Amino acid sequence: MFYDPNRYVYFISYAKIPSNISAAIYRGHVGVGFIINHNTGVIEDISCTLLTKTCRNFLKGLIVGHNIEKDDIEELISKINLLFHGHSKKAVAVIVKDNYNKYTEWKEQNRENLLELKTKICYNPNMESFTIENFRKYPDNSTYLISYAKIPHNMSMAFYEGHTGVGLVVDFLTDDIIDSCCTFITQEAKDFVKSILMGCSLSTEDSLKIIVDRIQLAFNGPSQKALTVIMKSNYNKYHQWKEDNKEYIENFK
Repeated sequence: MFYDPNRYVYFISYAKIPSNISAAIYRGHVGVGFIINHNTGVIEDISCTLLTKTCRNFLKGLIVGHNIEKDDIEELISKINLLFHGHSKKAVAVIVKDNYNKYTEWKEQNRENLLELKTKICYNPNMESFTIENFRKYPDNSTYLISYAKIPHNMSMAFYEGHTGVGLVVDFLTDDIIDSCCTFITQEAKDFVKSILMGCSLSTEDSLKIIVDRIQLAFNGPSQKALTVIMKSNYNKYHQWKEDNKEYIENFK
């Protein structure tokens, strides 16, 4: 799914679950992320690291549509406590309240930043087609690079323990990011990062700053710092590759 970065912000929180049950993908914690339309306050999608699709979809049905700015968060927690009877129920309730508190604080602190970044967003509607999960052949004038960074060790955010990675497909004639991938567990988190990056430019340090600012504003989770480190590393790798392959690039012009 494509999340228009002009409208959406992502928050994820984690809580411990009983260590003797296989309720979550990784390390005795569960994470639930809210994808919120910050223009309306409505939770329009969630990510969840619980194991089964049925369980994840049931929680999604309870949470999606709640207006985090106008509706009482305690009513949502009460509904979860009434209808959701998994072993992670207590953890989910803690996470919902934590996400609510984080979003409320974030909205108050970033009202001016939201207006400013809308004028600098690198959203390109033509990039939405790349979110379709089918094979595609990338243009001959593209290159792929990936970097990794450490994340908090107790978070179920990546397949490879202690690290997450973000890969970029870059058009080396325009310096635009035409696709991306990352090693997060949930598809929603992967799609959210992709939605932030696709269509952005790696041409200059100023364009890199726009990407970093967008990550720091819109992606609110324990891996935020890792994502900024990765993007700076990918930027440096890309420009070093361009420097080392000037003759190859010239053949496409």
